Amino acid sequence: MKKNKNLIILIILFIIIDLLFVYENFIRVEGNITFELNGNEEINIYQDTPYNDDGYLLENDFNKDLNKYVKTENNVDTKNIGTYEVIYNLKYKTKKLTLTRKVNVIH
Repeated sequence: MKKNKNLIILIILFIIIDLLFVYENFIRVEGNITFELNGNEEINIYQDTPYNDDGYLLENDFNKDLNKYVKTENNVDTKNIGTYEVIYNLKYKTKKLTLTRKVNVIH
């Protein structure tokens, strides 16, 4: 009788652990993320002209605002002729996505 009781308890524990694992995996699956540049990947602007980046589009199919997970690097210097990059890095859970815009400051 004691062996049967221990076996039943063990089976119940395995079922609970299995259910917790399935539930944990279910809530981690959050769908697709769309992360793309607004405008062109490469643009030319004239020296000493103010530069305002067009930004990015960030959408997902789980209705969560992910903008706080995007870090922007923008070293565009319109006073100096050259090629610069605006880089957007999205890091959310296991997803790591990067967008890069090339900005050419010309004379």
